[in-house]
Amino acid sequence: MLLFTLLFAKIALVWFGLTIIAFGIHVFTRDYYSLSVGIGAAITLAAFLMGYQGLLTQVLVFCISTFIFMASFLPLMIQKSNAKRMHAQTPTFELRGRVALVVKTIDNMNAQGTIEVDGQQYKARAADGNIKQNGKNVTIVDKDKDILIVR
Repeated sequence: MLLFTLLFAKIALVWFGLTIIAFGIHVFTRDYYSLSVGIGAAITLAAFLMGYQGLLTQVLVFCISTFIFMASFLPLMIQKSNAKRMHAQTPTFELRGRVALVVKTIDNMNAQGTIEVDGQQYKARAADGNIKQNGKNVTIVDKDKDILIVR
């Protein structure tokens, strides 16, 4: 009986430990995979404590619950991935001072304008508010979020 009690406690600690580790990883990385694993481990721990103590049952509960939560978090994971990709494409200050070609007239009043640098096109606004015509060269002086400010 004592052996069973010790084994019971160790298995419960394994699921509890996995839950804490996965949630801890999620707190620091905001990774939805670790959150799904943490939720799956917590559900498995609850099932184990309710009497579902067979190893196969525990593995199935863990796999199924983790899969369900990964599938439910999938839209958030895709959104986060797309946001990272868009952030990587956002121009950085390394473009400051570079000369660019106006490919769509820059008109701050109508909130339009596009420039091209090294084959990449970016939204642009004029620092002085003046209209910059197609085909003109401008210099990048700053950026505001994903819009380059030119002179």
